Amino acid sequence: MPGSGKTTVGSIVAERAGLPLRDGDPALFDRTGRTAQEIDATDGVEALHATEREVTRALLEDPEPAVVTPAASALDDPGTVDAIRAQSWLIVLLDIEPSVAAARAGTGDHRRPMDADEMATRWSTRRPVAASIADVILDASQAPIELAERIAEIRAC
Repeated sequence: MPGSGKTTVGSIVAERAGLPLRDGDPALFDRTGRTAQEIDATDGVEALHATEREVTRALLEDPEPAVVTPAASALDDPGTVDAIRAQSWLIVLLDIEPSVAAARAGTGDHRRPMDADEMATRWSTRRPVAASIADVILDASQAPIELAERIAEIRAC
């Protein structure tokens, strides 16, 4: 979910584990030369989500271990969900209330703006999909360092 802390938590986990971070937002920019917000403004939300799904699949194709933080729109496409599910990696869902996520997500200029109602609507369909493929569901209202520590504990098991 946008604003759940994927990039922040992912960065901490990647650094501690000595792994690269493959974040969907920079990968989207690298592929297109535009931010999600710019793609949405010029091409529309459906074109943005299609590109985000392509980027997610490309991030998953690299066989080297990494921390991958895809766009939530990846959950809208069954083929992309299957590609995520097929990974042997630990899949973590950072679960957060849509209103909190909307407030957090509104602070980034690279993101497509979404109000709390749209966030809630999208999350109502995406969360069940995310939960069905997640190995672990964590409450993303916790501090990023706490979430990263919990993921490190789980990885050590």
